[in-house]
Amino acid sequence: MKNCILLLSFLFLTIRSEESFPPIITFPIRSRTKQIALEENANTVEGLYSIQPAAQPPSPSKVGINRIGLMGNTIEYFAEILIGNPPQLFSLQVDTGSAITAIPNVGCDSCYHFNPLYNATKSPTSRVISCKDSRCTSGICNEDNSCKFSVYYADESNIHGKLVSDVISIPTSYSNSSSTSYSKNPSELMVHSAYSNTPFLFAAIDEQFPAKSFQYHGVDGIMGMAYDSKLSCVPNCVIPIMDSFVQKYKIPDIFSLSLQLIQNNTRYNIPGGSMTIGGIDSNVLGNSTVHYVPITTEMYYTIDVSHATVGGHQIEMEGMKGVVDSGTSLTTFPKDSFQQLVNIFQSNYCDLPFVCGSPSIFDNQRCINDTLMTEEVFNKFPTIEIYLDGVKTSVPSRQYLQKQQTTTMQDVYCFGIVESEESHIVLGNSYMQGFYIVFDRQSARVGFANDDQVQTGPKIISKQQLPIAIIVGAAAGGFILIAAIVVVIVIIIVKRNQRKKDAIVKETNIDVQII
Repeated sequence: MKNCILLLSFLFLTIRSEESFPPIITFPIRSRTKQIALEENANTVEGLYSIQPAAQPPSPSKVGINRIGLMGNTIEYFAEILIGNPPQLFSLQVDTGSAITAIPNVGCDSCYHFNPLYNATKSPTSRVISCKDSRCTSGICNEDNSCKFSVYYADESNIHGKLVSDVISIPTSYSNSSSTSYSKNPSELMVHSAYSNTPFLFAAIDEQFPAKSFQYHGVDGIMGMAYDSKLSCVPNCVIPIMDSFVQKYKIPDIFSLSLQLIQNNTRYNIPGGSMTIGGIDSNVLGNSTVHYVPITTEMYYTIDVSHATVGGHQIEMEGMKGVVDSGTSLTTFPKDSFQQLVNIFQSNYCDLPFVCGSPSIFDNQRCINDTLMTEEVFNKFPTIEIYLDGVKTSVPSRQYLQKQQTTTMQDVYCFGIVESEESHIVLGNSYMQGFYIVFDRQSARVGFANDDQVQTGPKIISKQQLPIAIIVGAAAGGFILIAAIVVVIVIIIVKRNQRKKDAIVKETNIDVQII
């Protein structure tokens, strides 16, 4: 009987363990390129055969959280998720630079969508959050008494709607493995899912301004993977998607991204990498070592940047921060740092196409015709190295010269670093593509892996740390000096006492002789 009880207990614990701690799940992230007609200007016709101006609409930049509008054709990465029961399929941009998950809602005439709009009436598990709900943290509501959300962007676009609760799952396999589930009926294709029926609070979009501007073709909405912080309060606070998985399944608070380099073409939904929830996938990591950098601010994934080099020539970046942001297509440098980068290129690499003169690859995101980019030319472009806190990362020319395709089907290479008005670096997709990146939230660190491009680098000693280091060093030196003085004094005292004893003995011997 006792053995049976033990066996039943073991089986119960095993079941609980499998339910609470499922294995880490890796699923595909797809990618697509926003293709926008080139701006053909008579002033640039002379150079069009070799260099072309990329399209220039800014991507959405979130007000209050320093998102940056970018120039040019841009790549974004998205994952498929299922919301509701029975499940409704959506493709969402994976964004480590925001914390809200937003999905177009049924009835939104101004919303762009690729898959069908979210329909709460088709999901018995769906609930619209009312103003009286404790989850409506600010009490700010819509006219229909639903809990309000509003997000404004730097390009003056904005989205509005209501907070809704439902369940979320991640599809992991489909009935037809030779094709994706893209724009298909998930109830017909899905074989099984991970982290199924996780309670989830998200933003259902009822209005977009300008119309159909929030996402582009092939993507329905956005999946915010940043911290549960003020980024998740717009104005009412939600628990972000990663936090929802961690809370229900008690998994490690870690996710990992692998953004493969994309050979651009006109098809949407081409494979673009993978995302791992709950840890590190050794099959994706391979034999590479993960090098970690401390997170300095738990809102964005903010880390310290020491400096950068172009072919060994240094760009000063003392005290600068870097944000690892999969929602930004390119990498951005502050104005001064970007100008240093340009100066180094134009002082040392004028023999390379369109580095010097006008137009150049640094002007308004102009791109080099691929007919000029031979293997020899690629090899002459220098490696750009970005030094983080204790980690050195290398970005070769094949990575920072991003292959794009114009709407006229011409392949071009665009410089993957642009200038911004911000004081920090944004390490966007053009940087992230070179690494397997681990967002270890439970240990407040970001890991970078790819043995060909990642090495241990010098640690950063801040100005605040320097006085402490001096004090500690001085204290240590002072302690050693004091200890040495004490030892000397002790030796002197011991020797003096010994002389006194010798004198007493000698005097005693004399007295004895007198007697």
